[in-house]
Amino acid sequence: MFWIGLHFLLIRLFASKRIICLVFLLVQLSSDVGN
Repeated sequence: MFWIGLHFLLIRLFASKRIICLVFLLVQLSSDVGN
């Protein structure tokens, strides 16, 4: 069950690369503002 869930999450991540990139950019901006 764990591996099936892991593969599902990986597929979800690869399917939403744009969202991941946007979140990554937001985190970078927030970290820059924090510093």
